[in-house]
Amino acid sequence: MLAEIGLSTLDVPEGQVTPAVVPPSVASASAEELAERPNVLSFLANNAARRGDLDATVSFSERAVGSAGDQASALRMELARFIHRRTVSGDMSPAAGRKAIQHAHAVIEERRRWDGPSAEALAFVLDTQIPGDMAAAVTAALPASEAAQPAIPSQARLTSRSGVPSRPC
Repeated sequence: MLAEIGLSTLDVPEGQVTPAVVPPSVASASAEELAERPNVLSFLANNAARRGDLDATVSFSERAVGSAGDQASALRMELARFIHRRTVSGDMSPAAGRKAIQHAHAVIEERRRWDGPSAEALAFVLDTQIPGDMAAAVTAALPASEAAQPAIPSQARLTSRSGVPSRPC
């Protein structure tokens, strides 16, 4: 299955957002077979995202994270981005936004536990939180030992990487 997915993905011209052709082995796979292959579920999630079906995207991505076990870090980061994308493009649910941030925080904690690179997940959290909750963003940026007592100037104004100014604390 993975080789066929790789070949199918290579057939999509670089820069195109069209979905790749789903290989027959993936299309005919049972739910149990898919559950054993988180990378295949991730492929299906990305394909659904390319089609604009964000509900299916999040569903496949959640299944991928659920079946990945100890290898879920990259898939969990992908899930956080998909949930956030669905939130800003449609339902704008604060609960869904918090869920995306929780997944990104889990990635940060996991990667810091094994001294891995957490910058990608931290940047996502900061870009997501700075426009609405400066104190939470600063707390998220601090090392765990310092996060309990963040020192934030009362009139601090920061700009996220996306260029959105934050509100004063």
